[in-house]
Order: sequence, then C-alpha cells, then structure tokens
Amino acid sequence: MNRETRQIIFNQLEILKLLDPEQADRYGKQQQIVDRGFSHFYEEVLTVDKHEASSSMQQEVIDILNMFRALNRAIDDGWVPSDKDDARFQGFDANNDDHYSFAHFLLDVQRRFDESAPNKNSHSSFSIEKYRSMLREWAKVGNKFKLTEEEAEAIIKA
Repeated sequence: MNRETRQIIFNQLEILKLLDPEQADRYGKQQQIVDRGFSHFYEEVLTVDKHEASSSMQQEVIDILNMFRALNRAIDDGWVPSDKDDARFQGFDANNDDHYSFAHFLLDVQRRFDESAPNKNSHSSFSIEKYRSMLREWAKVGNKFKLTEEEAEAIIKA
C-alpha cells in the first residue's frame, strides 16, 4: 500500500475515533498498523474483500440476464417453450461461481431484471456453461429483444 493511501486510511480512522469514541482504542491501534506500514496486520484494518470482480464476469452476468429478459419477452409475445425451466433464469452456483454474488447484487440489491429475480442458487457448476452456450446462440440473432419462436427455441436448446 503506498504512502498516500496509508495517510488517507489513517485520517479516516482519526475521524472514526471522533465519531465513535467507544471504539477509539481499536481505531488507534489500527492507525499504528497503517502508520508504521505493518502490512502483516492490514487485514485487521481493511475490511473490504481482497477479491475484485472482473469487468468481464460482470458483463457476462448482465448479458445472461438480458438474454433471459429477451426470452421472457418472447414468452409474453406468445412463444411456448419446449422446456419452461430452460427458458427461465435458474441462477448460479453460490459455492463455486463468482457470478452468483454479482447476480445477487443486481437482482436482490439493485432490484434490476425483475423477471429473473430473486437470485437463485442453482447448486450446479454446469449452469454457467449452459448459459454460455445459450449466449453464443443469442449472439446470432438480429433483434436481440424481439426473438422469433425459432430463435428463442434455438437459444434454450443450445
């Protein structure tokens, strides 16, 4: 962590000491860690997740949810899918797939993509591969949000 970042965190901890006097001792100890650059103990100060979600994963989740939005519109327009489960968003595997957390954020926190909410735990590590096959098929269609019955069917069969 560079010196400027450490200074910012040190100052934030100083503000926290003033706002929460009951925790002032704890914040003071965290200031010492940051001030002296004791990186071994940064985890005691930094509470944000070490892992940063990749932009490509986030875009993939958005694409998947948009694809299911398009399939939902096709259903609303009269398409009767051969497999109703394949035509509906089934979620991501919460135990093995980073997509789950971002989908949860979009669906349950931001309340976007209502037709796919709430976020679901598919309990299957194969769901992402199925969605990717479906996305490849969806990429072939002209009007992504005005699917023909044949296009919608080809997507769920992918």
